Amino acid sequence: MTSSALDVRDRALLGLSQELSLFGYKKSGRAFRYIFGNGNIGFIGVQSSQSSSAACVKIRLSYGICCIELFQLQFPKRRPTVIDAHIGGIFEGEGAGDSWWTLLPETSSTDLVERIANLAISKYIPWMAGHWQNDLIKSELRASRNSRIMPSAWLEFIDKK
Repeated sequence: MTSSALDVRDRALLGLSQELSLFGYKKSGRAFRYIFGNGNIGFIGVQSSQSSSAACVKIRLSYGICCIELFQLQFPKRRPTVIDAHIGGIFEGEGAGDSWWTLLPETSSTDLVERIANLAISKYIPWMAGHWQNDLIKSELRASRNSRIMPSAWLEFIDKK
């Protein structure tokens, strides 16, 4: 049976699941989530490019925090993230853009898991440890208040003492 780039991605997801489970993350589809003590959810997602095919898959990592207190106010059934970005820009400096990996059928899923897991463990997990509390989320939202459109519930949450 011939291996495709999609098979490589799927094997990498399984390997990444094993690595991140050591830190308490649980796999759901192509995302990994961690529930903090206050109910907020941290996630790492593996996104595929729309141009991906069985012969060539491009993936990138994204990460974010879902603030449960905020989204119970406005989105009781859906939990979008408050703070989110793609790994690449925030960790490699302003204007660095996204970090994409190109997977081919011959790509080693073992090497890919090692590279992605190292990035997630060395950059993302420590970042998340410093951003999951509601006071810190409010600070992030206050800082971006003028540069993004926010629902009124977000503004109420930011201003709530």
